[in-house]
Formats: sequence, structure tokens, C-alpha cells
Amino acid sequence: ADMLLRAPTLSIRMAAVELWSRMIPCLKEPHDLKFAFDRFSQSFFIAAAWLDDSHDDEMSPLRDALWNLAFEWQLATPSRLTLLSRAFVVLEESLQGPGDWRRAEASLWLLSKYIKRS
Repeated sequence: ADMLLRAPTLSIRMAAVELWSRMIPCLKEPHDLKFAFDRFSQSFFIAAAWLDDSHDDEMSPLRDALWNLAFEWQLATPSRLTLLSRAFVVLEESLQGPGDWRRAEASLWLLSKYIKRS
């Protein structure tokens, strides 16, 4: 499912979000949850990044679904796993290296969602 989040089309990314949503309740052990979350967090910012041919009305449903999925992770885990630290890492990598402005923007978008939530 994490590889599907990296797909070049929005429809496949949406399908990946659906797969992740169905998998989370099946993961019972804390170790399994942490391992799966690490895989998910590595693909999240790629999935949330704008595609060259996408428009806001196409990306909004995907981003909303990704945000809801990230929030599901928080509720599913006793340690309240979040994407905050990963967002800062992705943003720093994007700014200091050859980086990808789309991932930087996705990081800023996610951080703004956390701010609005608190």
C-alpha cells in the first residue's frame, strides 16, 4: 500500500488511502503499528505532493483523505503517532538539498492542518 501512495495518478493514490484505512484496524500489536506507520510516513509526503497535471479540486479530496488517515493513526496507537517530526525532516531536506518544492509544500500543508486542529 505504501508503494501505491507513490503512484503517478490520483486515482491510485486514493485507492492506497482506502487500503491503509482498512489495514489500520487489523494491526493489533504495537510493533506492527509502528512498523506500518513508518512505511506510511515515508510515502505520505509523496502522496500529498501536487502532480504536474493536477488542480486544486482534484487534490483536495486526496489531501483530505490523507489527513483523515493520518488522524486515524493517532487514534489507533497508544503512543499517538503523528507525522509532525517527519514533516520537519521533509521540509528541511527540501530546503537544504536539491529538494522537491512539492514535498516542501506538502509538509507546510500538513503542519498547517495540525495547527488548525490544536
